[in-house]
Amino acid sequence: TQVVGRYEWLKNTMQATIASAQVGGQKAEDLGVNITKIFDPTPTEIEFIGTASGPIPEALGIVSKVLAEPIPLTVQGEHITALRLSFPLKAGLSLQDTRFKSSTDLVNLRLRVPQLNVPFESTTNSYFEITENSLEFNGTGLLDEQPVAISWLEDLQRPLEKSQFQFAGQLDASLLNRYTAAATLNGLLAAELKVKQRERDHYDYALNADLTEARVETPGLAWQKPAGRSLQLAMTGFYQPQRRQLAAQQFDLTGADNVRVTGQWRVPWQQLAQAEIQLPQVRLGRQNFSLQYGPKALRLHGQRLEIATLKPQPAEATQAQNQLLFADGAVEVKLQELVLRQATLTQVQAQLERRRGWWWQGQLKAGLPEGKQLS
Repeated sequence: TQVVGRYEWLKNTMQATIASAQVGGQKAEDLGVNITKIFDPTPTEIEFIGTASGPIPEALGIVSKVLAEPIPLTVQGEHITALRLSFPLKAGLSLQDTRFKSSTDLVNLRLRVPQLNVPFESTTNSYFEITENSLEFNGTGLLDEQPVAISWLEDLQRPLEKSQFQFAGQLDASLLNRYTAAATLNGLLAAELKVKQRERDHYDYALNADLTEARVETPGLAWQKPAGRSLQLAMTGFYQPQRRQLAAQQFDLTGADNVRVTGQWRVPWQQLAQAEIQLPQVRLGRQNFSLQYGPKALRLHGQRLEIATLKPQPAEATQAQNQLLFADGAVEVKLQELVLRQATLTQVQAQLERRRGWWWQGQLKAGLPEGKQLS
């Protein structure tokens, strides 16, 4: 540590002006130190003001020690900081005793966003502010190599239990593939995402995405959207990372050619058979139906369901698929048209029951090609 400066001591107060100081890789300039209540029975107060610069990781380590609280950031880059810090000199110093404000310009910032687990690299100087109560970040740059604007707020009074995060920009559409098995996306999407942490393992989110420039395919249904055709997604819900559970409390997909899918769902990824899905309206191409899936029931109602594009699966894949789509319980089908790979059935009505992985009983009625009946 190197310090150059001067100080003045007058009765109960000491003031110091520090022209420059070096602590590790951190350089400080134009610092002022005020120490008051030196001989008072109450704790002596100390205040620091000034500017500092240097590597961000080292600076966060120093701040974390002063606040006696972990700072939930892992970053690289340089900082230029204006700061003010005051606290009483007493044993058992805590965050509640500290008054702190640091306003920072971040240069060549690089970090990994915890909520998305993707890298962010600033393209312009980002802004970072921290007080004894909160941590706030605003910046523009590249998120997973796509241009975005990011805002992040943490409540330091309740670390890792209360935070807000949002971004707007372009993303690789394939990032959404990890959260859905119903569709495959490729290309780019424009998105606005807001995330607010309610509890340690509960994040509320609101997502609005323009999928026009993305390619979308539904593996189990005869529908796909090429890049360039309008498709908009609005979704709100919650995510529980430790429980590996994702839920959409409101889901609305609209697009060209009368595309519309609405509903809600909850998917625990470690127990897919316990998923709950309610889609009262699914309109994709010529298809128009509703779907309700739960641990004990599967219902398909509507005008037309087309699964002619399903390809034969290996035995082990078919067994796994049956465990997800046809768990023990009741299956009810009421469709005007059911399009299969080899034929189209009409006026389909089915009531089936599955127990312990086997079909025990059921009824099936449908019209076959050439006017024949299946019963």
